Amino acid sequence: MTERCAFVGRLGRDDAPVLAAVSPTQAPVAPAGPVQFDAEWETVRRKGVWSVPPNILITGSMGTIDLDFTNTTLPGPVVNVQLQVSTSTVKLRVGADQEIRYTELDKSGWSSIKDKGGPPLRPGGSVINVSGSISAMSGVKITRAAAPKSRF
Repeated sequence: MTERCAFVGRLGRDDAPVLAAVSPTQAPVAPAGPVQFDAEWETVRRKGVWSVPPNILITGSMGTIDLDFTNTTLPGPVVNVQLQVSTSTVKLRVGADQEIRYTELDKSGWSSIKDKGGPPLRPGGSVINVSGSISAMSGVKITRAAAPKSRF
């Protein structure tokens, strides 16, 4: 009880060393794991302006996943999207300067990947790296937003 009472009262200039010892200057930062979206017989949709985490894990079966990255600011040069889905539909829409890579995505059981977006229209954008596995008639469809038209 004496330790608690030592800090009770009016704080003045002479209390600065005590405050520095009591209040930490930086809070400890816990390592961030992937943000998980579960599409078990459900639809997971992120469109418009949304906060994209650096690591995304998508799990489930018989679901629909619709992620639109066109109006987002990505948290860094690379965003990792890991898929662990079966009998699901995955729709990924990327911006004009965003590159999407899916060479580490395994497919099995009549699953397919349809890349209708093609390469980025402008160089220097962020990379969305898709990995993991899709199985049992799952489909991944990638589209690209058109480049904004110039007003001049």
